[in-house]
Formats: sequence, structure tokens, C-alpha cells
Amino acid sequence: RLAQLIGSEDPNCVAFTFSATDGLNLLLRGVLRGGDHVVTTTLEHNSVLRPLQQLQLQLPITVDHVSFDSSTGSVAPDQFRVACERHPPQLVVLNMASNVTGVSQPLSELISIAKAAGSKILIDAAQAVGHLPIDVERLEIDLLAAPGHKGLYGPLGTGFVYVAASIQNSIVSFRSGGTGTESESL
Repeated sequence: RLAQLIGSEDPNCVAFTFSATDGLNLLLRGVLRGGDHVVTTTLEHNSVLRPLQQLQLQLPITVDHVSFDSSTGSVAPDQFRVACERHPPQLVVLNMASNVTGVSQPLSELISIAKAAGSKILIDAAQAVGHLPIDVERLEIDLLAAPGHKGLYGPLGTGFVYVAASIQNSIVSFRSGGTGTESESL
């Protein structure tokens, strides 16, 4: 049902997490490698900004923060294009809607710019899923994270991620263990 809600035809592209923050951490740590470059915005939630700051120290990665138009609350596509063309990112991270301003970003236009630069797209849909329509396949979103307790009215401590089938094999897990189906195999 979650896959249908976000416009994915493949339910295997959706996994449950402890929260949107947990999902964002899983995705950021699973996708980014040392030397990678990220373009994001100054509008992002701390669930994005703090892991990126930590990854800058650990891997390291570089991050450009594009500002927004204070009169509209939207990321200026021209400024975003300059950032993506100046230093093409491996990953672009955008929120779909801000919990501070309430503004929905022009995702279609921003994603087109990022894709032209060869970037993967990670959408923080924490404030949007359940409130705004989203179609990950139509928008060509590679990664998405959202909580279960906000617009979906689920319990606290729940969330989910979407990972496009085309990039699932490139994500590195930072958790391991458990039994699985072949307990004798490492």
C-alpha cells in the first residue's frame, strides 16, 4: 500500500524503518562514499543536515547548501542549477515540503536539473507524504524517506524508505547480523 501511495509499482522498493531520521541516515550512509559531493539546501531539516555534517568529517564528503528566495520560500532553480553545474553532485537532497515555512519545493524542475548533472535524488518527504501527492517513478526519484506518524497517522517510531530498483545493488548497509534463511553462512 505504501508503494502505491508514493507511485512505485514495485513493493520491494519500500522498506520499513524506525523513523524518517533513521531512514535518511540509512540512505545517506548507504549511498555516499569518500570524495562524493552533495548539493542540498539551507531549508533542510536537521535529520539531513546533521548526518551530512558528520559524513563530511568521517568520509569525507563535500556539501553545497543552496539558499532560497525569502519572499517565496522556494529554492531558486537558477541558483540550484549553478551549484549542480559548478560541481556536479553524486547526490542531491531536497525536502518536498518544509515544516518551517510550509512551502512545497518545485521538485519536478529541481530534479530535472539534478538529473542533467548526473545526480541521484534523495527526497525527504517527512512533511509531505500523506498530505501531498507524490509519484516517485514519474518524478524519477531514486531515494525517499518519510515517517509513519505524521501524514500517515501511524504510531511514533515508524517510517519507511523507498529505493529505486535501479540503484538497490549500489547501496552499502551499515547494519549487519541476524539469522536470515541460511544461518550457517556468513
